[in-house]
Amino acid sequence: MKVLENAENHKENSDKKWELRCLHNVCNRYARISVDEFNEPEEGIDYLFSKGFPNILDRTINIIAEEHNLYLNSQNRQVTNDISLVHYAWLMSMYEAANLMAKICADESVWVFQPGTKFWNEYRRVVGRYVENKNYEPSLPKLEGYEKYWPPYLALMNAITENKTLEGPLKEIEESFVNRNKDKRLKDYGFDGDGEFPVKWDLRKISILRTAETNQSVS
Repeated sequence: MKVLENAENHKENSDKKWELRCLHNVCNRYARISVDEFNEPEEGIDYLFSKGFPNILDRTINIIAEEHNLYLNSQNRQVTNDISLVHYAWLMSMYEAANLMAKICADESVWVFQPGTKFWNEYRRVVGRYVENKNYEPSLPKLEGYEKYWPPYLALMNAITENKTLEGPLKEIEESFVNRNKDKRLKDYGFDGDGEFPVKWDLRKISILRTAETNQSVS
C-alpha cells in the first residue's frame, strides 16, 4: 500500500504529523477492506493480522498519545480523537492501546480539533467510561441521519458494564446493521456500511463483544 510507504518516508524524515496522517489512513483502509471483502469476522480479523495491522495501529495510537501529551503541556495545537481507533484496538485485543485511545477521545478539551455532533460526543463519553468499567447513561440529542443506527451499541456497552443480559441490545444491533446496509439515503465512509456499499459483518459489534468475552474493558 503506497500510503504505508509514505508513512515510512515521513518517519525517516521525523515528520510525525504526516506519518500519523498516513498511518491513520492505512488503518481506516484496512478496516474497510476487512468488512468489504470477507464474509465472516474471523476471516476479516485474520486478514488484518496478515497485513501487520496491530503494529500499524499501535504506531498510530502511540503518536496520538504523544500529540496529547504535548497538548497537555501547551506544546501542541492538534490532537487526533477518532473513536474508530478504539474499536480497531478492541478488535485486535489490544486493550492497553484501546484504553489509552479511549481516554484521549473522552478528553473533552481536545474535541475542538475534530468536533463531533452532540451524539458522537456522547458516544465518546460512553466509551471513556466503559474502559473504566463505569456505566454512563448518555443524554441523547435529536438524532441526525445515520446517528439513529448507533444507540444500540451504547446500550450494549452499558449492559456489559452492568452485567446485564445482552439479548436486547444485540437484537437491536442486528436490526440496525441490516437496515443501515439497505439505506441508500446517506453515505457511510467508514466501516459500518450503507445501502450503496453494504458491508458483510459488523466490526463495531464484534469489537465490543471481544471486550466482554475477555473481560478486558477495564483499564
